[in-house]
Amino acid sequence: MSALERINERLSHFDDINARFNETGMLDYVNIKALDVFNGRLLNIEEDIECYLGKIEERLVNLEGNLHRLGDRMFAKLDGAIDDETGFITLVMDPLD
Repeated sequence: MSALERINERLSHFDDINARFNETGMLDYVNIKALDVFNGRLLNIEEDIECYLGKIEERLVNLEGNLHRLGDRMFAKLDGAIDDETGFITLVMDPLD
């Protein structure tokens, strides 16, 4: 189960808690207990979201590193082909067989 699915599952429980609160319109022991459960689930969701965002950030860092390596490779192949005075790139093509 993905982090987003776990978050959605936990959020679905809040509808039940909210419905019970709206029926009575007051905070009795059951509603206070439900709010404690609600608060606990919110903390769990917050932890899941932080974990999920951490994984996204890790992937972005990896992608950024890959882009830098790709750029380095591209410019390494052009090394020596760029004229220092004009900035023009000289392309050398192999003849066709």
